[in-house]
Amino acid sequence: MMSFLPWRRHAAETNLHEGALSEWRRGRDAIVVDVPWADRLSCRLRELGLLPGVRLRVLRTGTRLVIQVGEARLALRRADAAAIRVAAAEPTVL
Repeated sequence: MMSFLPWRRHAAETNLHEGALSEWRRGRDAIVVDVPWADRLSCRLRELGLLPGVRLRVLRTGTRLVIQVGEARLALRRADAAAIRVAAAEPTVL
């Protein structure tokens, strides 16, 4: 009997429709859904253009995520990126 578990695992990894920014893979495009606005970091991110509805691209992952928002590139700690909710977006040239 043939097993479809690898296919299911792969589908789960690639079909991430909405979740924390920290879970996104390098090269993925996303649209910001929600950013908690309670602290100074969130206020600074808002000033830099990280607002709900804005498109971004994950450029690098690891202990720090590097994202591109328009022409700006931002580095975020993984813990800070975990608080930002994003949804999948079709890939485009930023």
